[in-house]
Amino acid sequence: RVIGHWLVNNPDKRRDIIVASKVWGGMDGLTPNHWGLSRANIIDSVHACLERLGTDYMDILYFHRPDPTIPLEESLLAVEDLIKEDTVRYFGISNADLATVKEYDKFIAENSPMRTKLCAVQNRFDILRGENAVDAGVLDYAAQTGLSFVAWSPLGQGLLTGRYNDPNKVGAGDRLFDEKNMSTLDNKQLFEKLNRLSELAASIGVELTVLVLAYMTKLPGMGPVIPAASNIKQLEVNASAATLELTDDQIKAIEEIIK
Repeated sequence: RVIGHWLVNNPDKRRDIIVASKVWGGMDGLTPNHWGLSRANIIDSVHACLERLGTDYMDILYFHRPDPTIPLEESLLAVEDLIKEDTVRYFGISNADLATVKEYDKFIAENSPMRTKLCAVQNRFDILRGENAVDAGVLDYAAQTGLSFVAWSPLGQGLLTGRYNDPNKVGAGDRLFDEKNMSTLDNKQLFEKLNRLSELAASIGVELTVLVLAYMTKLPGMGPVIPAASNIKQLEVNASAATLELTDDQIKAIEEIIK
């Protein structure tokens, strides 16, 4: 509703931004009609979301995760109807392994002509640990097919911000600490790579965050990246990565570190 308030007060800016939303989990109820990828939940959730946003369409709708309890046909035909009525413009999926991505592409190809096309997959990725093991191969598939890989947690839960370079300074308020995932820092090889990346960023004169995001957006198959920000300064630093043009030597140096 906060975003909706801004949209209502800035109607001339609507085409300047991309509004993306997800459907799966319950937002406004606890019954089976309020979650999952049933036709009922998809359509009701989209309409409710648009009401909260104060706009008449979203640019991209993601399925937050697969739903094995609902036939793929039911879910995709619901999206097809939303695209026909122009409440949804484009479609993507999230937290999907390679087999699932191919299953969606196969269904759409076999049932063409369809307005619904799989244009994006939003999965976890960072340059130190890559994709989730269960999702391996999705980025390569995106590079081969023109699918846009949208990386969530591109900064590795804050690991690639430089925040954890000195473990002795980590404490409450730091995500890895709060989520009791500090064992990540016990990986000496990963920690060495982190320090080398930090040194490279310093030699270029940018923050580690900027170096990492700028490099990621140049990877084959990679589309937008969606780093978190807890304040305006972090948001501005993240955004500045879009203006950093890495040289071939700098890219090679990063590849040498993370290989």
